[in-house]
Amino acid sequence: MRATVGTWIEQDETSSSPWPRVDQAHFAFGHRLAYHELFDLKRIARISQNIVSDAYYERHVKSNDKQIDKSALKRRLADSIARLEDGEEHWLKLSHVEELGLEYRELLQELLAELEELTGTPIRRRMTFSGMTVFMNSPRLVVPYHFDHETNFLLQIRGEKDVYLWDPNDPAVLTQRELERFYRGSSMAGIWRDDLAQRATRYVLTPGAAVHHPPLAPHMIRNRDHVSVSLSLYYVLPETDVKARIYQANYCMRRYGMNPRPPGASIGRDQAKIALVNAFSTARPHTREELLYSGVRRLDRPFEFAKSMVAPFRAKKMA
Repeated sequence: MRATVGTWIEQDETSSSPWPRVDQAHFAFGHRLAYHELFDLKRIARISQNIVSDAYYERHVKSNDKQIDKSALKRRLADSIARLEDGEEHWLKLSHVEELGLEYRELLQELLAELEELTGTPIRRRMTFSGMTVFMNSPRLVVPYHFDHETNFLLQIRGEKDVYLWDPNDPAVLTQRELERFYRGSSMAGIWRDDLAQRATRYVLTPGAAVHHPPLAPHMIRNRDHVSVSLSLYYVLPETDVKARIYQANYCMRRYGMNPRPPGASIGRDQAKIALVNAFSTARPHTREELLYSGVRRLDRPFEFAKSMVAPFRAKKMA
């Protein structure tokens, strides 16, 4: 038997609530957005055209062609969405959809309000960042092993997929060096090892099913035999950003031959690391990426410069 919480998120009243475990463990839940008209592919193709009005359009969609004409970008987006079912392999991601239309903004606020009710946490008052991303995948596409910075809720709208999730607090899963490389800006810093397979939990997502990913929880996704449309709802709390700063300082310290302590090992050292990275960060960032990575990039710049100076001599010696 199911009890509806708010409008969109459901909770199974026959079992203990998983919601106190948000940010601590992954778990499944239900929702009422399956086949919702807001996520019809034709509608998504139409709203994707709105990104050209944003000066920072790469916040919404990544393009390898930095000089692409905006009218060409419009056509490319619409064509890519239309070709999802043509048999070719396509992985499409439209970020910050809440900024592309009023109905999406309203949906984000409704979902966040329901999560506040379920978790007992004033998320919107505390969060530093939030948003929604629509993922559109071709049949049988595989998204490789990786992890993300945000607290995430993945809601299946159309199609089916298998989501494999790992415990981010398991030291046998994630190493300090992987986390440090990730916070230097390597989005695929997670290293797959065969022994990880037995530590995964598999969730089968069908329309109306969803799964919560804590921050930094590694995951891998296998799409089944039909086009998949999923909604990712995410936010970041201050403590997650703070921990990122510590990993960034540790990355730089390790580059200079030191052996830094992990977050939580020393409150005083953690505070000094946070202050250092904050001091080098952009004061008024335009994008979330700039906010998260500008400090560590500046701190690491001398090492990168030294490496570029040495590289020609090493190449000459090897030749």
